[in-house]
Amino acid sequence: MDQLLTMGSRALYGYLIDPEVDVRRDPSLTAYSVDLGFRKNFGMARRTQLAGVAEFINPPESSVGEALGWLETENTSLLGLFQLLKQIAGRRIDAVTLKDETVLITCGRDTYEVSTHTYKLFRHLGVREAVEQLAGVFKNPEVQAIEIRNRATGNVTVKLAREDADFYAVPKEEEVVLVDDIHTRALMLPTSNFRDDQIWTFFDGEQTIRARMADKDFLRIIDNGVFRLNADDILIVNLHVKTVQTPAGLVSDYEVIRVLDHRKPGKHIPIPGV
Repeated sequence: MDQLLTMGSRALYGYLIDPEVDVRRDPSLTAYSVDLGFRKNFGMARRTQLAGVAEFINPPESSVGEALGWLETENTSLLGLFQLLKQIAGRRIDAVTLKDETVLITCGRDTYEVSTHTYKLFRHLGVREAVEQLAGVFKNPEVQAIEIRNRATGNVTVKLAREDADFYAVPKEEEVVLVDDIHTRALMLPTSNFRDDQIWTFFDGEQTIRARMADKDFLRIIDNGVFRLNADDILIVNLHVKTVQTPAGLVSDYEVIRVLDHRKPGKHIPIPGV
């Protein structure tokens, strides 16, 4: 509990606050009373005041419990971390959609909506390891369930059952797709030696990228000498960008799906793009 609340506080507020966790066992019951408090650093508090971002000005301790799903909130449609993990049930995450104040997490045909705070806990490795450690109590055959109650109302807000223990494990590290989209881009041929078989070198105004040319009609026109390409020519294209996060870092792949326009500086007047 101590580790989970400490890591949850760090995931939301970094070192803006210093979390203090008090866990006390009720001697008459197999139960624990848990309190979380924030000690605030004057210097960091002053910085947040100057920054003016409301979320970090005098943050409430209750925000951690709400994000975990331990405290009842007014918006009952949003899942807390523990409710989300039970709904996902160990499945692979297919997509994450970031909205203004909430986040949509998609698994197969199911989409779950959570607060940005719950999302920050969901993605934080330290928090997930602490959740896994908490579920590790089911290694004791005498433990059948864990209930977390709201002290103010007495209501059970989270119930961890033995048969659900695997749902709270930290996912194995694997490759995941971060971006998979088609954009309209303006690309320039930086030199006359822009092509290495089907891999073309472009300059997008800021960086050099290498992309496969998949527009077969455009390739036939160029390969048969219908039009000549020169350095500084500009192509407006539909560019497929796919970026994958691997254990070693980011890997991006670029593919020109279609060439929409071909412009020659010095021969064509400057006009807006597509």
